[in-house]
Amino acid sequence: MTEKHKNDIITAKGSDSMSPQSKAHIKASYKWNQKTYDKLNINVKKGERERIKAYAESKGLSLNAYVTGLIYKDMGVEKE
Repeated sequence: MTEKHKNDIITAKGSDSMSPQSKAHIKASYKWNQKTYDKLNINVKKGERERIKAYAESKGLSLNAYVTGLIYKDMGVEKE
């Protein structure tokens, strides 16, 4: 979630550690992500997302890096 601040600066709600980003930067990032990545949605039982995320973080990985790494490993291909 985001909160609007003076001069069209956006920061993560409840986060003091994230640097503020302009609307233009957010729009450009969104456009680049849309052009560069496909989305893959998976369903897990309630509570499992946090359990998997905690395990990934214990290995020093984000949830996305952990899941995509497992997929590529299973496919026998190197992650790009």
